[in-house]
Amino acid sequence: MKKQIKYIAFLSAICLGLLVSSCQDYLDINTDPTRVNESQVTLAAMLPTVIEGTSQTQYNFAFTLSQVTQNMCSVTGGGADRHIEIRLPGAWSTTYLTAMSNATLMIEKANAQNSPHYAAAGKILLAYNLNMATTAWESVPYSEAFSIKTLTPNYDSQESIFQKIGTLLDEAILDLDKTSVKKMSADDLVYAGNLVRWKAAAKALKARIALQYSAKGATAAANNALTALSSAAMTSNADDFQLVYNLRNLNPWNTGVAIANTTGNLSIRHSQQFVDAMNGTMHGVFDPRLPIVGGRVAANAAATTWVGGENGVGLGNVDLNPTTSWHSKNISPIQFVTFSEQKFIQAEAEFLKNGGTTTSKGTTAAGYQAYLDGIISNMNKLGVADTGRTRYMAAPQVAVGAANLTLQHIMSEKFKALFLNPETWSDYRRWDFSKDVFKDLDLPKNQSVDLGGKWIERALYPLDEFSRNGSVVAKNQKNANVKMWIFSK
Repeated sequence: MKKQIKYIAFLSAICLGLLVSSCQDYLDINTDPTRVNESQVTLAAMLPTVIEGTSQTQYNFAFTLSQVTQNMCSVTGGGADRHIEIRLPGAWSTTYLTAMSNATLMIEKANAQNSPHYAAAGKILLAYNLNMATTAWESVPYSEAFSIKTLTPNYDSQESIFQKIGTLLDEAILDLDKTSVKKMSADDLVYAGNLVRWKAAAKALKARIALQYSAKGATAAANNALTALSSAAMTSNADDFQLVYNLRNLNPWNTGVAIANTTGNLSIRHSQQFVDAMNGTMHGVFDPRLPIVGGRVAANAAATTWVGGENGVGLGNVDLNPTTSWHSKNISPIQFVTFSEQKFIQAEAEFLKNGGTTTSKGTTAAGYQAYLDGIISNMNKLGVADTGRTRYMAAPQVAVGAANLTLQHIMSEKFKALFLNPETWSDYRRWDFSKDVFKDLDLPKNQSVDLGGKWIERALYPLDEFSRNGSVVAKNQKNANVKMWIFSK
């Protein structure tokens, strides 16, 4: 039965758990009156489920990948932060059983009901999830994944997956300009039916994905990213593509990590790489965002300095706090793509288009301004005080001028702004973990011997997938230190 559960799209609709069918006066004795069937699930019920499923999926990816990217570390030094085998079974499950299966069904239903706005939202969310999946495992099931006729689907190549992602986003942008019978409103937990902002999200996502091709050609990737942002892109933090939680539906970093920290059940905390990038150790200037994104539990409350845990070893004194850390409060958002990230994408693209390399200096005026705007917009979103922001932006380590800007400046600031976002792993891999680009980035201590001293490039497929679809999985599995197609030259 596990094989059947995995790839049947309509079963995931049952996972909505939001609708209860009412008994009719006369029942077919062969029909279960308590079961919600596919035809009864409305677009308005499906959209919030796809959005929430996408957010939970990102958290499931980020909990492990934030240790690989050295945003976080294992408190005891024995987790994914030392590059032990990662398979991401939770992320695989929510990707396929909740987010992508429901998005696929919503698109089909929206097309049948002449409601292209819902189809557009579904395509953008599907593209986002598909991108997270392929950049984690490379080849993944897609074209045959959601058919009841295929219980052991083939895996699509990463190249074909990226082509499909591009098609989904292009179609979504066109769909948003069409007349829709049914219109999104309160059921749209991201933009409350604002189509301009949905289009901006699609454009920003297109630009992110364009830069994921940078290893295959930096100039072409930069041009494609800038083309995506040339019109109808995000204009402020108000356009951020994210799910904001509330007091009834709590942020998963709050429930999964931060609350546990207060009871002594520590799992992961801020890493030395991340903290040193902000406390003045790495760049010579204290970043006022550190006390906002960091936090202290009771055992560390009296500390006078900020110390990150060393990846592969542990320790440190900076934790996700459920009330004081910006990313892990109960009502904090899970950020998919933000205006701040878009500005760093623009800054990098301008730098590359200007002939920039991993070691060169100098960019365009527009590129330098985008770099500054990326920092400022992130600080504004986090609530940094005006005095702290002004002091930081005036520091000579930050205000370097267009002629002295390097890729390292851009990527260091992007690294901080994308805290807990899995996209950082893509940035590392496409720039080959270069210390010219990522200052002081070192392999973790006590790294798994299976990696042979190389960086971790991919997740292995979940063990359950071997039991469901073993022969196909075996054909696609590569060692964790083997580069993916998208990050290979």
